[in-house]
Amino acid sequence: MTYAAEVTTDAPKGWWKLNDTSGTTAVDSGSGTANDGTYTNPTGLELNHLGIDDGDAGASSSVWFKGALSPGTGYITMGTLAAKLQFAAGTDFTIEAWCAFDGTLANPGEALVGEAFAGDGTVRYTLGFKDGDRFPTFGWYNGSWRNVKSATELTDGGWHHLVGTYDGAANQLELWVDKVSKGTLTPGGTQPGGTESLYIGRRWDNNGQVYFNGFIDEVALYSTKLSSTRIAAHYDAKALSTAIPARVTQEWVEAVAAGATNRARVSQEWVEAVVVGAQARARVSQVWIEAVVERDYAGWDMLVTEADPSFDF
Repeated sequence: MTYAAEVTTDAPKGWWKLNDTSGTTAVDSGSGTANDGTYTNPTGLELNHLGIDDGDAGASSSVWFKGALSPGTGYITMGTLAAKLQFAAGTDFTIEAWCAFDGTLANPGEALVGEAFAGDGTVRYTLGFKDGDRFPTFGWYNGSWRNVKSATELTDGGWHHLVGTYDGAANQLELWVDKVSKGTLTPGGTQPGGTESLYIGRRWDNNGQVYFNGFIDEVALYSTKLSSTRIAAHYDAKALSTAIPARVTQEWVEAVAAGATNRARVSQEWVEAVVVGAQARARVSQVWIEAVVERDYAGWDMLVTEADPSFDF
């Protein structure tokens, strides 16, 4: 089955495919009441980048959250709709998202998906990163952090599948990365409550590295605990785009455009399009881009021509 078919089978309570191409609405495709989000501070993010192909016609885009770049304050919020996305204390739930890092930035930001810091001093759930590093984490805060943290750092620029599950009956948190369990935890204290806003692409408060640096796709919440079999089915159904998103700085764009014989407009979408057309399906990375820019423009023109002769640079 396609990725979309696998996710639909598990009836997500909320599902943001992030295939939006314009506007400020992050459309919810979940099985429950529509919980469309709002792209907040939209200059701090970009829509319609290559991402996970979920199998829907023309649907393979992701959102670039600019994080540490200026302005890098873009994120998605569900606002008061988040009340519909809560899970009753002691009941099962799952949070799922795909991410890819932005260039060579060491700090990816401190959350992919999570609830805002509540008035009672708790964070109901958060999935992503927490300590300024690339070790995925999943858990909540109820006076102390109750987190499962992976011992394996994500050091590449590729797409990764992060899933956090909670087994209410067993009172057990579990973190999965690329369909492999990274550990479990029996959290102490009381499971947090509250109905604060759900965020995608930023952390629960305004401290630390608030905004995510990189690409996010296919965010889903379930009011069930996905089994290891179902998590593997989602991961295995992926149809990854051939180009890993590359960070293209304004300075790099201006430099290439200035050197181009026809002063072509160079954009993130253009770079992705070239790589999609590449016969070798080359991996685009920050290092690769810098290596190309260091060559003369005749060399760049040759490389593009080899990738896809239809591109006239």
